[in-house]
Amino acid sequence: MTSGNGIFFRTLEQEVLVYPTPLMATFKQSQIDDEPHQLTIQMEQASIEPGSVSVHAKFTDTEGKTTVYQKNSEEKSETLSLDIPYASTPGQYKWRSTLYATDQLSGRSLVFPLPEQTFAVTDYEALEQAEAEREAREQAMMEAAEARRREREQAEARTTSLIIIGLGNLLVILIGAATWFVLKKRKARKLAEAAQELEAPPPDKDAESKEASEETDELDIDGSNKNV
Repeated sequence: MTSGNGIFFRTLEQEVLVYPTPLMATFKQSQIDDEPHQLTIQMEQASIEPGSVSVHAKFTDTEGKTTVYQKNSEEKSETLSLDIPYASTPGQYKWRSTLYATDQLSGRSLVFPLPEQTFAVTDYEALEQAEAEREAREQAMMEAAEARRREREQAEARTTSLIIIGLGNLLVILIGAATWFVLKKRKARKLAEAAQELEAPPPDKDAESKEASEETDELDIDGSNKNV
C-alpha cells in the first residue's frame, strides 16, 4: 500500500510515561453488629500534596436507596478513612466513589473515579439455622443409613440362620434315610434267613426207620452172642 502524501507513515511525537495510581482505595466490610464499614484511601506521599485528598462515595442499599458520604484528608496525613454505618439488613449492597487530589509537582487537580463494587451482608442467624438444619439432615441421613445397615445385617443373619437350619434338616433327613435303609436291609436279611429255614426239607422217615432197624439188629446180635 502506498500513498503520495505519506499518511501511512508513523512519526514519534513524544514519550508517554505511565505510573501507578498515586491513590488506592480499600473497602473493609464489618462482620460485627454496630461496627461501621471502613473505606480507606492510601496516598503516595511523593506524588500527592498532603491534605489535598477528598473522597465522594455513594452507597446503595438492598432497596435501592442511595446515601452519599464525603470526607477530606487532614494535613500531613497519608491516609483517609471514611466510616460507613453498619447495615444489618441481609442482601447485596453497591458502592462507588470518586477520589480527588492535587499533584504535588505540577499542582494540578487529579480525579480518580472508581468502578462500582458490591458487598453482601449475611444473616448469620439464618445462616446458623440453615447450618443446624443441614447438620440435622446429615444426622438423619446417617441414622437412616445406619438403620438400613442394621436391617441388612439382620436380613443376612436370618438368611444365614435359615441356610444353617435347612442344611441341618437336610443332614437329619439324610441320616434318617440312611438309618432306615440299613434297618430295612437288616430286616430283609432276617426275613430271608427265616424263609430259608422254613423252606428246608423235613427229615426222611424211611431212613430213620432203617437206621433204627440196623441199631436193633446190632443189639440182637450182641445179645445172642452173650447167650451162647
